[in-house]
Amino acid sequence: MSSHLTQHTKKVIPSLYGLRGIAVLLVLFYHNFEYLQITYFGWIGVDLFFVLSGFLITRILISTKGAEHYFKNFYLRRALRIFPLYYLSIAIFLVVEHSLSLPTGMTFSNHLDLYLTYLQNLLFFQSKDRSPGHSILNHFWSLSVEEHFYILWPLIVSYLTKKQLIKVSVFIIIASKLLSLILLRQGMSWIAVYTFSFVRFEPLAMGSLLAILVADKVKLVERYTKWIFGFSLSAILIFIGYHIAINQNLSVLKPESSLLLSKSFILSLVALFFSSVLVYALADNRFEKLLSSSRLIFFGKYSYGIYVFHYPIYYLTIYWFHRYDAVSSFNWPIEILISIVCSCLAFGIAYITYNYYEKYFLNLKNKFATKSNCPGNKSMSLNNL
Repeated sequence: MSSHLTQHTKKVIPSLYGLRGIAVLLVLFYHNFEYLQITYFGWIGVDLFFVLSGFLITRILISTKGAEHYFKNFYLRRALRIFPLYYLSIAIFLVVEHSLSLPTGMTFSNHLDLYLTYLQNLLFFQSKDRSPGHSILNHFWSLSVEEHFYILWPLIVSYLTKKQLIKVSVFIIIASKLLSLILLRQGMSWIAVYTFSFVRFEPLAMGSLLAILVADKVKLVERYTKWIFGFSLSAILIFIGYHIAINQNLSVLKPESSLLLSKSFILSLVALFFSSVLVYALADNRFEKLLSSSRLIFFGKYSYGIYVFHYPIYYLTIYWFHRYDAVSSFNWPIEILISIVCSCLAFGIAYITYNYYEKYFLNLKNKFATKSNCPGNKSMSLNNL
């Protein structure tokens, strides 16, 4: 598979939408089809989101660095992309929570201040419970991690050269890994380590590092991508295969098992793997054309809405069935039907909210377009985010 990078000058890169589509489908299958062991590894979809976000954000920042209203335009465009749906969903599920009188384990209103300020992932860090719990908005931890990165990274990019940014990116990757090792050694729960921002900056920094290298050292990227891809994939498969052979089941695919058994190094391997996959997605090859298919682009386009709504829809449905004894024990046909219906509902709601709500705010982003410093590009957009 060719890793010869194509010089993209368009605002939207179709293959990256396809990658986002794969990422959200991985997460959706992990949550909505949790009874199928093969979906246990779907949590890596979040890491793919992180690598992609780091790449795209840095690509935009380095191309608009030094431009007029650099900070104002970046933060306003991010706010218009993220905040409208985020706060709408919180309002919706607050009404749902109070209307259904949900049990404490599923509620989030008692920590509403943290959700409103994107600090909800601290709930996992503060808790001594090794279980992730069952709040209907548990999955919002990843949105807080990205938001923390979006706040800090533009400041760093604005003051450093590309050479310095490479060093800082490598430092963040190493520091994040060391922090995860220290926290695990101190007895911190796997979920606290897994959701902590300064640990999860690792894949975001890898995406950022890749964006800088693609912009400045493209030959180096093309030369070593196949080695990084081969090494990371082989290491992941060996790790999984070894533990499956020992345990005779697929439980190693679960994040808690993978994280603890690998001492968190599985997170680094997954981030490396997706970084190399991202290079192939930008190259002129069959993989890039596959990612550019209309179906994958559809899921990528609506990935934000799908991610926001899929988890609470599924768990509220399961709760409703068990509450009214509609399902007294595990039943394959009913469970699969519930998963499919809930997934379709998430797709439908994401489609509706995007086209009849989010689009209004997305169109406002054009008022804050920043002129690019890159030849051949009149402006850079966040359309792939």
